[in-house]
Amino acid sequence: MIMSSPKYILLRFIDDFLFISTSEKQAASFFSRLQRGFREYNCYMNKEKFCLNFDINEMSGLPSNRVYVSEDGISFLRWSGLLINCCTLEVQADYTRYQNNHLSSTLTVCWEGKPGRHLKEKLFNFLRPKCHPIFYDSNINSAAIVRLNIYQAFLLCAMKFHCYVRDLSCICKLLTGSYVDIIEMSFRKDVAQSGKDEEKLKKVGL
Repeated sequence: MIMSSPKYILLRFIDDFLFISTSEKQAASFFSRLQRGFREYNCYMNKEKFCLNFDINEMSGLPSNRVYVSEDGISFLRWSGLLINCCTLEVQADYTRYQNNHLSSTLTVCWEGKPGRHLKEKLFNFLRPKCHPIFYDSNINSAAIVRLNIYQAFLLCAMKFHCYVRDLSCICKLLTGSYVDIIEMSFRKDVAQSGKDEEKLKKVGL
């Protein structure tokens, strides 16, 4: 769901809301309304998952650990797997959950059935959300961020692919050509799907 005007935009993805406004007063009012909840629907805000990038009332500093501050001091809002730059509103994928964790711990390696097919599906399923047009739209992101999004997606995908193949090799090894085919097929499939998603967005005016 999307509601917008020249001064604000409200996005909803299932039960996650994102409100961006040029008016701090309006944003604070929206937050206060969520804090009160909707008693008639028994619907209340999860106070452990909200995120603000400004001070409000008695709350000072960064009121939520869901605001991510990068090493260069840039603040980002975490929302539905995205990092949204608080200053420029540029959009990046949120990879912060991989910090301090080995990639192997995030993978489930399937040794049964057809390992090659499972590997191809894993690669496709990881790449697909990272091929969303929002990461590469020059109306949203600068050229530098578009390049960064491409680099990060392929780098992490390559690292996951390496970890998966390494763990899989304990049981079986595929031919080198098979790995190349899996990479090429997954990439072509993801690019094709990304094109379809972009066409759908154009049809609904996004």
